This record gives sequence, C-alpha cells and structure tokens, in this order.
Amino acid sequence: MRLAAARIFQVVLVAEVIASSGHVEPQSFPAGRGSSPEQTVDTETVLPAGDHSFLFTFSIPSNLPSSFEGAFGYIRYTIKASLDRPWKFNQDTKVAFTVLAYRDLNNYPQLKTPLILGNTKTICCWCCQSAPMAITARVPFTGIVPGQDVPLIVELDNPTNVDITSVQCYLMQESIFYARGKSRVETRKLGELTLDPVGKHSSHTAQKTMRMPSCPPTLDINCGIIKIHYFIEGTCDEAQSQCKATTSGAHMNLYVATPLTVGTVPLIFQQTSEPPPLGQDGPPTVPPTAPPYPDLPPPSYDECVFGAISIKEDEDSEHTYGQKQFSPRYPTYNL
Repeated sequence: MRLAAARIFQVVLVAEVIASSGHVEPQSFPAGRGSSPEQTVDTETVLPAGDHSFLFTFSIPSNLPSSFEGAFGYIRYTIKASLDRPWKFNQDTKVAFTVLAYRDLNNYPQLKTPLILGNTKTICCWCCQSAPMAITARVPFTGIVPGQDVPLIVELDNPTNVDITSVQCYLMQESIFYARGKSRVETRKLGELTLDPVGKHSSHTAQKTMRMPSCPPTLDINCGIIKIHYFIEGTCDEAQSQCKATTSGAHMNLYVATPLTVGTVPLIFQQTSEPPPLGQDGPPTVPPTAPPYPDLPPPSYDECVFGAISIKEDEDSEHTYGQKQFSPRYPTYNL
C-alpha cells in the first residue's frame, strides 16, 4: 500500500445484520452489528511516504449466519481500513467477504425421507359438483445443496369437465425480515418448469428435475431478524368456465408447496453393508481428524444466482474506496 505521510492506520472487521419492515427504520439484530477490536499502528509513529505493509488478524465466531443480500435486509461482513491523514480527510478502503454457516444435511436424518404432498380443488356447476381435481408432488428427499438436481414427480388427476390449461413448477426462495414488531416477505424464483396441460376426464404424471443454483443455506437459527426458506411450488390453471372452483387451501388455483432444506454438505446415501463374520473385526473407525466424506468431490464457490449488489452504506463517504458491489459465493457441487 502506497501512503503519503500519515499518523494512524487501523483495520476493523464489521459483521452487520440489517432488516427493515414496512416504513419503519432498519433495525439491527442485537449484537448483530459488531466490530472486532480495532487494530492500530503505533499512533506516535508518522509514516513516511512510500510503500508500507501491515499484518492484521481477526477471529471470526463459529456461530455466525451465512452472508446474504435481500431486498429488505442483509447479512454482510466487511473489513475496513482507515487512514488518518493530517490536515486532510481520512481515507477509508473496505472489502466484503463471504461467511458460510456450516450445515451438514446428514445431521438431519429426516431429510432423507421421501415427502408426498397433495391438494384438491372442486368444480361446482350450478347444482352439480364434480369429483375434485388433484395435484400430488413427490420428492425422494428434502435436503439439497446448490448444484444438485431435485427429482420431482408431479401427478395430476382431472375428472372434471374443465381442461387444465397450464401447469407450472417453481423453485422458490422465501426470505422473512423482522423489524420492530413487523415483518416483510420477499419471494424470489430460482427455477421454473412448464408441464403438459391435462384435458378433462384425464390424468398425467410428469417426472422432472430442478437444479438448485448457488444460494445461501436455509437460515432458521443464529439470526433473529432474517429467516430463509426454500420450497418447490406447483400450480395449475384451468380453462375459463361458468363453474365455481373451490380448493382445500387458501389459493384459488390448484396449488401445492414442497419444503426443501438447503445445506453446505450434501446427503450421503450409503448402502447398508453386511455384518462382518464372527471372529473378524469391522472396518476401522475413521479418526476425528479425517475428512467426514473423503469420496465427496470438493465444491466450487460460485457467485449467488441473483448477482452482485451495491454495498454502499450510510457511513461511507466520497473518500471511501474499495468494493462498490459484492456478490456472496456459496459452495456449489457437481452431483
């Protein structure tokens, strides 16, 4: 770093969690906006003009939530270096970096269990009522990592006199932001599938896959004001008619939502091995220092599917240099 004569050079690590709700002011998570102790060069030393290098280290807590950028809030980690220049404006440089909360899906055995969810919709024409339309979604597991395909089976049964004209499946991210007793919800589309329409008095079964792009893991712990959830949403639209439609849920269209949990380590499905013959020992125990899944290919770290966002903050000035935009990177597997 090339400096003119200066008195103080300090570096601060900042962890900031911000959420806003409605028209109220943004609210920081208690102890969510934190700074490490400032590390400062000897304040009595005047640095001569030239190149100077300084080493700084910071300890990052293990229970921090993953980096995240949303419409109504964010979880952001930055390092800011400040230069105190005599008789001049202070000069700041900051850089953002990604923090990942480790989430091994294998610690949640229920995620390996297949999930079947369904919904029905009844078409009423005057005094007649048909058998209900039905949609069923099946997934063999509900734990997934970015880069992985989710196998999806969608079954549609249409015994009515109305055609189902549109069948869509969406891979969705839902973020909830809490601030001062209020909340706001942001839903973003990660993927989309269009299935074949289903005529009246017929049924159809579709087997598809949906790939999870680079995105943060599910956030339901370690953060009180931002939650992140994922689900696959299936919707059906029927042709216009003079019939009245009712559903078993709150949606006018036939609808089903399958929840997913996104992690940083994928589910490992191991075949059950035969017990060793009598007199022989089983396989040796893996020592704690060994990688938990030695055969798992390492992930790449890809930018978030939603791209970069401005990280300019209120306290930044025209004398703040460094990154203007930032996109968190998340582990993405080729499975």
